[in-house]
Amino acid sequence: MCPAHRAWNTSSVSPDCDPAGSRGPTQEALMTARPTGYRTLSMLVALTLVLPAQLVPAGASRAAEQDDEITWADDVPLIESPELEPEVPTLPAGRESAGTYPEPHEGTKDGAAPEPDRVEVVEERAADRRVFELPDGSREVEFYAGPRLFEEPDGSWELIDTELVPDQDGAVLRSAANSWTARFAPATEGGLTIEDGETSVTLDPVAPEAVAPQADEEEASTAVYDDVWPDAKLEYTVGQTTVQQRLVIDSPEAGPRFNLELREAAARAGEDGIELVSGDRVYLLSESTVTDAEGNDVTEAAKPTVLIEDESSLAITLDAEWLASAASSIFPLSVSTALVVTLPGPWAARAESYNNGNAR
Repeated sequence: MCPAHRAWNTSSVSPDCDPAGSRGPTQEALMTARPTGYRTLSMLVALTLVLPAQLVPAGASRAAEQDDEITWADDVPLIESPELEPEVPTLPAGRESAGTYPEPHEGTKDGAAPEPDRVEVVEERAADRRVFELPDGSREVEFYAGPRLFEEPDGSWELIDTELVPDQDGAVLRSAANSWTARFAPATEGGLTIEDGETSVTLDPVAPEAVAPQADEEEASTAVYDDVWPDAKLEYTVGQTTVQQRLVIDSPEAGPRFNLELREAAARAGEDGIELVSGDRVYLLSESTVTDAEGNDVTEAAKPTVLIEDESSLAITLDAEWLASAASSIFPLSVSTALVVTLPGPWAARAESYNNGNAR
C-alpha cells in the first residue's frame, strides 16, 4: 500500500499514487483526504461542550427543587409596611373636590355667570323705558308695554311703586309712588279715592256700617273690605294705570244690587264703559266680567251692569233671576271692573290695552 495512503488513513489505492511507492501523494490526493480530518476535530469540540452539562451531580438538582419549598418559622415576627398617605390630585381652578363642581349662579339662565354690572343712565329715563351703560361702553335699552316710571314735578323720572303703605292723611292705606295716588278710607267714610294733585274721584260703598280696609297678606298692592255688604266683600288692586275692583259674592242672599256713591266727579256713558269726569281728567270704569268658584267665565249668564242712577250714584247689578237660582257650587262669584286712570298724550289711546293685560 502506498505510504501516503497509510498516513492519511485511507483504505483504497488512489490512482494518483505511484504503484512502485517511489512518489508521495499528489496534491489532488491531499485535497481529497483533508475533509476526514476536519470531521474528527469537529466531533471532539462538540464532546468537550456537552460533557460538562452531563457531569452535574444528581443531588444538585434535588437541592434546587427543595429550595422552592419555603417553611416559615412561627417565632419570626412579620415586618409591617408603613401606611402611606394617598396622593391628593391637584384639582382644576373652581373645583371643590374630585367629585363636585361649584353651584350654578343663582337667578341666571342655565347657571351661566351673571352679566357684568351695568349702570343706569338716569337722564335717559322715560315713562316706558330705561337705559343702561355696560362695562364695554355700549348701551342697553329696556322697553316696557306700559308706563313703569312717572315724572315728578321737577322733571325727574321715578319708578312706579304700587305697594300699599300706611296713609298719614286721613285714610288707612295709600299707594306708594306714582303720578297719581290711590287712597283707601273706611267704607261710608270715603272708600276709594284716586287723585293726581289737581283732580280726584271717590267711590264709596253704600254699606250698612263703616268697614276699615285691610292690606292683603299675600298681595301687597291689594286692599280688602271684608263683609262690606252681607255675604259680599270688595277688593281693590292697584296697578301702574288702573285700580282693579273685585266684588266677591258668597251667596245669593247678598242680592243682585250693590251701590257706590260717586264724589268729585260726574258719570256719563262712554263707548268703552262709564266715564268719570273730574276737571280735565277722565277716569274710565270698564265693562264688568264674572267668574265662578272654578274660574269659569259666567259673564253672559250673570249679565253684570254698571248703572248710572244719577250723577253722584252708581250701582253694580247682576241678573236677579239667574243669581237666585244659581247652584251653591258656583260661589263665590267674582265681579271684576277696572277703574282706568287715563293719561294725557299717547297713553290715553292705549288705556284700554292696559286694562286687557298689557299693563296694570
